[in-house]
Amino acid sequence: MTTQRNNLREDVKFRILRLLQDNPEMSQRELAKAVSLSTGGIHYVLNALLDKGLPVSYTHLRAP
Repeated sequence: MTTQRNNLREDVKFRILRLLQDNPEMSQRELAKAVSLSTGGIHYVLNALLDKGLPVSYTHLRAP
């Protein structure tokens, strides 16, 4: 069960990265809608990606 949940989390992170790669100007709200998360969930994921050293622009870390 835990492995499946972790795989889903990783899938969401990759989907977010792909969306940002294709359209870097997407807002948190647009990202949330595209991956079926809350805007708070998107903010959390973006901060986690930033903590891992992945390039996430400052504009994505602002409130929507």
